[in-house]
Amino acid sequence: MPKRRLSRENHARTFGIRPHDSHPSPDRAAGAASTDGISLYVDEVAVSIVAGAVAAAEVLDPSSMLGIYSFLATALRSIVTRAGQAIPAVIAKALSYDPDLTVLQEFELPLTRAATEVVEKNRHLVEIDLAHDLHPVGSYTADLIVIDTTTRHATILECRRGSVPFSSPKIASTLRTLRVAALSARSRLEADGFRVATVSCGVIDRYGRAGYDAAMTVGPEELDSLFEIPVLPYLDRLDARIREELEHRLGPIPQSCSLHDRSTEADKSAWGTSVETDVDDKPPTNFGIGRKVEGRLSLSRLIGPAEVRRSAAARRRRGGGQDRLH
Repeated sequence: MPKRRLSRENHARTFGIRPHDSHPSPDRAAGAASTDGISLYVDEVAVSIVAGAVAAAEVLDPSSMLGIYSFLATALRSIVTRAGQAIPAVIAKALSYDPDLTVLQEFELPLTRAATEVVEKNRHLVEIDLAHDLHPVGSYTADLIVIDTTTRHATILECRRGSVPFSSPKIASTLRTLRVAALSARSRLEADGFRVATVSCGVIDRYGRAGYDAAMTVGPEELDSLFEIPVLPYLDRLDARIREELEHRLGPIPQSCSLHDRSTEADKSAWGTSVETDVDDKPPTNFGIGRKVEGRLSLSRLIGPAEVRRSAAARRRRGGGQDRLH
């Protein structure tokens, strides 16, 4: 017997889905009108995430095991994925209101043979600038690159949801790729007209449980201080608005299905596990290419725009010389 496809009407009847209203109620519209531009953007993203997930789930055949519950499982799984993909966009929107920050999304950086050799020798503090267009062996698309035009510091960021710990090989692979990409990032960015003096890289762990090296990671508690701009409130708002939109479409969750906070202190501290600790601050030699630069490029820890600004301001107060990363 062929599988029976559930129509949109059957889905709506089974799960109590309300059709998407392009004209929200006066109360919801009034609430949106009173929010700032970033909040309004976040609200629109949340509605789009839920609407897209529901639409995608409606056209799928139910699984043999879950039957009519297939729709709900598919929709929720899709929402989680789409929300994770929206994290860089929400952060970029929040940072866009700082006129001194240039934020690049989905920016492709080369992975070169020379940079790979540097990282494989475990050298995390280097003083050379590698060419981006010589002996490429691959590429990496950065979720975010944040360039502070006042200090000319670029921060390359990988964004992870981090609701559960990742495997050690996956963590090591991600950090290795970030470090390789960072070594020629200055050359690549300058080729596109961005003035960059120093570069760092790291991971934004949205929920703080992914398990990346603590020195290379910023969790939710430190996210705002990385930029000295409110970012976490908008990510929290995204989660809240997604839940509200789900309730608007599916109705209140039954009491028997209510979820409780099962997080533990071990879960919350899991992202602090160290992956790589060997730091060699001798500049690499015998790579045959690249030029020595004034500022060191740190591959051992995440250095954000706010830290570089504070360091530069302190040096100016002391009457110090050129800006350097230590």
